[in-house]
Amino acid sequence: VFFLYMAIDEAVRIHEKLGGPLREIYNPEALYDMVWIIPYGGLAILFGVIYLRFILRLPRETKLLFVISGLIYILGAVGFEYLSGRQDALYGVADFGYQLFVILEEGLELLGMSIFMYSILNHIQLQFGPVRFILPAKSDDVALE
Repeated sequence: VFFLYMAIDEAVRIHEKLGGPLREIYNPEALYDMVWIIPYGGLAILFGVIYLRFILRLPRETKLLFVISGLIYILGAVGFEYLSGRQDALYGVADFGYQLFVILEEGLELLGMSIFMYSILNHIQLQFGPVRFILPAKSDDVALE
């Protein structure tokens, strides 16, 4: 459910739409209009606490890969998104620094997700044996020349 919500949030930008109501509570200037970091940071900590026992029980390699993938993802999603918001507030979106921070943000998010997917498949392989995906080949679907 958590990962489904994150995917939906990324597509429709829910976290950025939270800005209006949260601006009334927090000082958006100090956060460069990135006030969503406060509730999402709290949710990330809560998520970590809830799943801490689960993560600690994983095999060492899987645990390490889960933690590394999560840290890389959060560095991009929160760290570099904050930096891009700051750069936007100071210099605008046409600035090279802003564009660089956005590229790093998205790249780190994708890298974190890729490492996480690898770690899940690797864990399955360690527990149950090799993972194989077999796609049926239909000769009438393939144009041979």
